[in-house]
Amino acid sequence: MPHAKIITKKTIFDIDSCYDLYFFKTSAIMPFSVDDEHFFLRLYNKKDGIIVKIDKTTKPKITNRIKFKLLEFAEDLASQIDGYVSSHNLHQTSLDTPKGYEIKNAALPNISNLSLLFKNSNPIKVEIGIGSGEFITHQAKHNLDANFIGFEILSKDFQIAERRIVKERLNNVKLIKYDAKMVIDLFKSNSIDNVYINFPEPWFKIRRLKHSILTPHTATSIVRILKIGGEINIVTDNYPFAVVSSIILSMQKELANKHKFSINLSRNMVNTKYEKKWVKYGRTIYNVDFVKLVKSPDLDMNRLEFPVGVNSRFIIKNSIIFKVINIYKNREGSEIAEVVAGLSTNPQHIFFAFKNNRLFKIPQTVFVNNIYLQESFKLAASQ
Repeated sequence: MPHAKIITKKTIFDIDSCYDLYFFKTSAIMPFSVDDEHFFLRLYNKKDGIIVKIDKTTKPKITNRIKFKLLEFAEDLASQIDGYVSSHNLHQTSLDTPKGYEIKNAALPNISNLSLLFKNSNPIKVEIGIGSGEFITHQAKHNLDANFIGFEILSKDFQIAERRIVKERLNNVKLIKYDAKMVIDLFKSNSIDNVYINFPEPWFKIRRLKHSILTPHTATSIVRILKIGGEINIVTDNYPFAVVSSIILSMQKELANKHKFSINLSRNMVNTKYEKKWVKYGRTIYNVDFVKLVKSPDLDMNRLEFPVGVNSRFIIKNSIIFKVINIYKNREGSEIAEVVAGLSTNPQHIFFAFKNNRLFKIPQTVFVNNIYLQESFKLAASQ
């Protein structure tokens, strides 16, 4: 994440009260806004100074203007604490991409209305993990009568993909910089024509399994949003991942394998950086393709009303977790809670104002209202 290092003999506790810092142990967070982006800066002590960085939990889109404002802030802070900025990664890059291609976090609840989003009723195809955008760009360019939505969480890849789409002047693509596993529930049932997963990270180490794109929970969500006749298409060079994916999808009663065999050798290039790399190295490429046969019921999603009462700061039940992991407090005694909530294997990290055991939304509160988050808040309020 963008950051700057300040060399100084002072600590974050010596910073003037004109900066609205919220402290927790040896670190602090500070509200920061640039144009319509509202996020937190995280400050913490190092042996020879202070690190100032953007907190990734609040998910701002990193632009040249944000980097400029962060460097400006770091230099101003350094002068106030008798220090200097010794290093940073806030250099200006090529021009920011035009607006209109990214679905911003605040607009995520609107993705259920796909015809309004694209201003047409064309088929909708979703790629989870677009990487540098080769596949989605190629598909969108050659299928102008379809709409495409791409998910990517890595900032560098997201920016490359966005620039690639801008260069092609494609109007049938929208990108989302958010974990797809959390956002899928926002789509209406039976609304998506294809879901593509190309060369995902297998994440086979036990402690990292929660990061895998395809889990039983994710598979259930993907099946729900597919139309009858809609397909989930997976391409991978990792045979164990292909086997596990085939097993998980075979357990979904609404799906059927498209082919005679569960796993098939890939016949067609899908034009991704990793496919070209693995083919060059002589690796075998596998396809896993399933089609939906049965219509899914609608998902009943309730609107979350704030403030939310909290009767327990930590509870886990039936794979749902709610935990207040940190309470940050400023010099006036106001508090901000850092919360993990949702599915225990892949919870959301969210900041709220916290007062009298109630959570209040603030400009830096970023979350996706899915079924797991709703269950989490119900648990916290019921104890």
